[in-house]
Amino acid sequence: MLRQRVLTALVLIPLVVGGVLWLPTAALAALLSLVIVLAGWEWARLCGLRSPAAAWGYGLLLGGLGWWLEPLLRPWSLWVLALAVLWWSYAVNLVWRYERGAPPHAGGVKGLMGPWVLLPALWAVVWLHQADPRLVLYLMILIWIADSGAYFVGRVLGRRKLAPRTSPGKSWEGVVGGMGAAVLWSWGAALVLLPQASPWPFVALSLVVVAMSVLGDLLESLMKREAGVKDSSQLLPGHGGVLDRIDSLTAAAPWFALGWQVIGRAS
Repeated sequence: MLRQRVLTALVLIPLVVGGVLWLPTAALAALLSLVIVLAGWEWARLCGLRSPAAAWGYGLLLGGLGWWLEPLLRPWSLWVLALAVLWWSYAVNLVWRYERGAPPHAGGVKGLMGPWVLLPALWAVVWLHQADPRLVLYLMILIWIADSGAYFVGRVLGRRKLAPRTSPGKSWEGVVGGMGAAVLWSWGAALVLLPQASPWPFVALSLVVVAMSVLGDLLESLMKREAGVKDSSQLLPGHGGVLDRIDSLTAAAPWFALGWQVIGRAS
């Protein structure tokens, strides 16, 4: 499993970084739409949709809508991102209620949640890339670093469970570790990678984004718990499914894109 995980990462990381830095925005949008097709297929299966044709139809619908609506919504990006942020604020309540013993959500309800989870993330990444590809690279590295910091600190110091019913492996100590790693990365990036960013507001935004990335992870964990599965699929050897790789990004991207627009307007 470890060997598969490392080999898959060695293939995916250069492809992702290269795509972000060198692909034109239109090509990246098309590629991300294909990712949404796969993630949508996985989401449909987590909702209990057993028919392969129906699950793939759900994924194709989301991918097609994501690609088709993106240029139409671009002039209203601020409002679209604000709605996405409101949705993720509501998602906190979903996890909170599940932790307190709420019954599983109906498949239809979870199916309606899919577009809110996946499509704003696609649009946010595309709009960030259009503004500056380095913003997308920064966001991805921020999530990777925060996840790594949370993992290692949680392994060593983790005592208090963050959400024991939803994701037993996560601890509050791990969250603090991830936040600490995020502060170091965001401060350095504001000085070197993105010198147009004001350091303190940028660090504050990054901490909010990391907190939301944890929520994205928890929401997907909730979906998997209710579906009774460990991974969203086996599409990525050693890593599970596409959703398992982008769950943090689904919540983090809209918050970061909206925050960046607000910081830019204020400066």
